[in-house]
Amino acid sequence: MSKLFKGIIAGNHFITENLLSGLTRNEEEDPQDYCVADNTQELCDEWARKFHVRTTTNPIDFVGSTAILIFSFHHDDLDGIMKKIAPKIKKETLILSVMHRTKIADIEKYLPEHQIIRLVLNPSMLSGAGVGAYAANRNATVDAKSAAQIIIKDLGSMIEVNNEDELDEIRKFIMANTFMSYLTVKSMVDAGRKIGLSLKDAGFIADKILNGAVQTLVTDRQRGIAMLQEAFRKDVLNEAITLIKSYGIYDSIGKTITKDDFIEPEPKKNDLRYRWLNR
Repeated sequence: MSKLFKGIIAGNHFITENLLSGLTRNEEEDPQDYCVADNTQELCDEWARKFHVRTTTNPIDFVGSTAILIFSFHHDDLDGIMKKIAPKIKKETLILSVMHRTKIADIEKYLPEHQIIRLVLNPSMLSGAGVGAYAANRNATVDAKSAAQIIIKDLGSMIEVNNEDELDEIRKFIMANTFMSYLTVKSMVDAGRKIGLSLKDAGFIADKILNGAVQTLVTDRQRGIAMLQEAFRKDVLNEAITLIKSYGIYDSIGKTITKDDFIEPEPKKNDLRYRWLNR
C-alpha cells in the first residue's frame, strides 16, 4: 500500500463523482492510491474506468489500511455503515467528511479518539475550481490539517473556520450562490453565442466580467459603490434590461438544460467568430 493510501466510502453518488473528478486531476498523484467503496457494482466499474481508481463493493476490504478515509455517503446511512467499519479503522487514520447534515460530533460517537475534519464544498470541485470551508475536531493536529490541505488543494480554495456551526451557514451561502452563478454564466454564454462568439470565448468573457465585478466590489469599495450607483440609475437600468431581453438572457431559467446547449455550432459567415477567424 502507498504511504498515503486514501479510501472513499461512497453513497452520495453526485458528491463522490465530483470529488473523484477533482482529486484525480492532479497528475502528480497516482489514482491507484485511491480505493472507492460503493454497494453498486456498475458504479464501481464506471469509476474505475473513468478515474482509474481502485473500487470495491465492500469497504471492509480497505478501511484498515488507509492513511486518510473520506466519508461521502448519506447521513441516514451513518449508523449502519459506522457500526460495520468503525472497529476496523486504525486510530491514526485521518477522517475527512463531505457528508451533508452530519456534524463532527455525529462521527465522534463512533470514532471518539480519531482526528476528524469536516468539509463543505461546491460542485465546481469537479474542475479543481471549487470553494468551501472546513472545521476540525479537538483531536486534529497541525500535521493532520496539513495532510488534509494536500487533498483539499486539488479541489479548490478553502477557508478554515473554528466554529463548526459556521459551516452550515457557509454551505447554504455557497450552494445558493453557486446555482445562481451557473444560471448567470449560462445566460451570459447564451448571449455571447447569439452574437457569434464561440463557446470558449463567451465563457472567457463571462469569467472575466464576473471576476472583475467581484474584485472591484471587494478590493476597491469606493469604485464598486460608484459602479453600483451607476448601474441602478433609471436610464442605465432600463437600457440594461432592454439589452438583456434582446439577447434572451435568462431564457434558460425554468427550462430543461440538455447537452445540445453546449455543442459548439459551426460559425456562420455573418457572425463575429467567422469574421475574426477569417480576418
